[in-house]
Amino acid sequence: MADQPPISGTPQPDPDIPPQWPAPDQPRPSPAPDQPPAWSGPAPLRPGGYPPPAGWWPGPYLDPADPLISPDYGGWWRRTTAFVKGHWRTLATLQAFNAAASFVVLGLVFAVQAVWTRNLTRTPFDPQTPLDPQTPLSGPDVSAGQVLGGLGLVFAGVAITVLIMFVVQLATTHVVVSAASGAPVSVAGSLRAALPRLLPLVGWSLLGGVIVLGGVCACFLPAIYFGAVLYPLPVVVMAERGGIISRCFTLFNKNLGVSVGRIATLYGLSLAGGILTVPVQLLIHAAAGTGASTGALVGGTVISTAFQVVVTAAVSVLTGPALVTAYADMRARVEPVSTAVLAGEVLAG
Repeated sequence: MADQPPISGTPQPDPDIPPQWPAPDQPRPSPAPDQPPAWSGPAPLRPGGYPPPAGWWPGPYLDPADPLISPDYGGWWRRTTAFVKGHWRTLATLQAFNAAASFVVLGLVFAVQAVWTRNLTRTPFDPQTPLDPQTPLSGPDVSAGQVLGGLGLVFAGVAITVLIMFVVQLATTHVVVSAASGAPVSVAGSLRAALPRLLPLVGWSLLGGVIVLGGVCACFLPAIYFGAVLYPLPVVVMAERGGIISRCFTLFNKNLGVSVGRIATLYGLSLAGGILTVPVQLLIHAAAGTGASTGALVGGTVISTAFQVVVTAAVSVLTGPALVTAYADMRARVEPVSTAVLAGEVLAG
């Protein structure tokens, strides 16, 4: 049958524009709540009137109603603070678990280390008589076994604390995505969901540490850049699979304005918390002193460690969700994504 001529007065669709994209004179429809947007406007045609290649994506369309993805810095900060206000009890419970476990491990390790260091500074020699520089540790209070044992104890304590921190970071990602997508939120459930991703996070973190160390050896500035690129590593590991390091570089470099603004804020918050603990710890250690009794030295170390872990936990109540929303913002500049997509990845396990 021959093609019928178009009826006069009836608008006909442009044959060069696929039906899933709106015509230039039509309003852009809103994305479906359970599907990421696949376009942000009419598809530009290549020379000769051919449509763009498969997989073409013109740029981010940021749904202003999405609870995780923001169009600008102000929206990111408002979404983060609103989430913290609405779910601070759950976040505080996770951080309290992290703080309690870290306090038990680090408190014991640092107390033993403080006593060992105090004994190390004591010498049977006359203080007015300089030690033989060839045998600085030849006194009876110090042995190679004590040195190696002290270093091993510190390493074991730090390793256990880092593993606990990794689990809480992964669980925080699960909590944020669950709450944003309307799924049930459970601290125990989020901790269980985090455990299968712990070993991948440890492996990728070791590789990331080597990269940062290489930046330190090359120059200090590359180390800062690598550290910023790998900052959202726990969220990337929780949400995605495979190629995590290269993925972090892609997310960070796609839109440096978005990435630098959010990561620098998180760095600043963490640094402020660390600076706050320094003078208090110095005062506590100065009050105890190296010549204090064992009880006073252990007590001062325990109080100092408790203050450090409490401040760190308080800061993490804010920075944990902020890192998840920062990751969502960076990823939205790379590819179509929504809270529903993130929920399907994170909650699926």
